[in-house]
Amino acid sequence: MVAERSDHEALGGLEYFVLVSDHVFSPTELRHAFYGNEVIFDAASPCLTLTWKSATQLEIGCEGGTVDVGHINLQKSQSGDIVVSYKNIATK
Repeated sequence: MVAERSDHEALGGLEYFVLVSDHVFSPTELRHAFYGNEVIFDAASPCLTLTWKSATQLEIGCEGGTVDVGHINLQKSQSGDIVVSYKNIATK
């Protein structure tokens, strides 16, 4: 799932997170997931798309543009059995 998070206190703007789980998070679970291993990608870009290439291969892309390294806060290539690839997104 892609989740949007605003940091109003620090005025840091919007961040977009990609999280992997076997279910859709409740609001409480989502708040806890931001600090856990479920987050596989975090960037300051709203263009994120998710495409499952197979049951164990997830592609994270940017529709209509690109995401450069300066906008990426976290980027994983794997989460458990899931291999993550990137399209139109720089790799750190």
